[in-house]
Amino acid sequence: MKFYTFILILVLALVATGCETGTNSGRADGVTGVVTNYAWDGFTDSDGNTVYSCRNINTREYVDNKLCSGPRNDDTWPN
Repeated sequence: MKFYTFILILVLALVATGCETGTNSGRADGVTGVVTNYAWDGFTDSDGNTVYSCRNINTREYVDNKLCSGPRNDDTWPN
């Protein structure tokens, strides 16, 4: 029984840490149910144009732009 209690606590901790509030969409992972939030990251390309890409807030990795929603603003990532 202690093993199942440990697993339950671990899952609850993972869910709690994955539930950061972001300005854009949050989606549940189909396997673990952990909510992942995404946010736009704006930067300047080599030609001086402002470009926005979607990033996973938890892992900071760039992801498919379809995962971000809302206006393209950069209030999550440092410059």
